[in-house]
Amino acid sequence: MEATTGLSSFLIDVALAFITVLATLALLWGWFTWLSTRAPRRDAVDGSDQADTPLIGPGTWGEPDLAPPSMSASALAETAELEALWELPPRRADTGHT
Repeated sequence: MEATTGLSSFLIDVALAFITVLATLALLWGWFTWLSTRAPRRDAVDGSDQADTPLIGPGTWGEPDLAPPSMSASALAETAELEALWELPPRRADTGHT
C-alpha cells in the first residue's frame, strides 16, 4: 500500500510540473502575441524598414585621426615585436600576462 501511495504522489508531482510548464508557455505565447500586435510596423508606412534611418556622411563620427602614426625607433620596435607575436602559433604567443 505504501508503494502505491509513493508512486501516486510522484505522478501527481510530475503532472503538476507538466501543467505548470504548459501554463507558463501559454502565458509567454500570449504575452508575445499581445506585444507583436501593439508594436508599430515600420514597413507599413512606406514599404521600407529604413525610412527614418539618417544618412551617414563623412563628418558624422567627429574629427578624423589627424596625427599620423609615429615613426620613432621605439614605435617601430614595438610594432616589430607585436608583428612577431602575431606570427606565432596560438599556444606560443604568451605575453606573460595572466
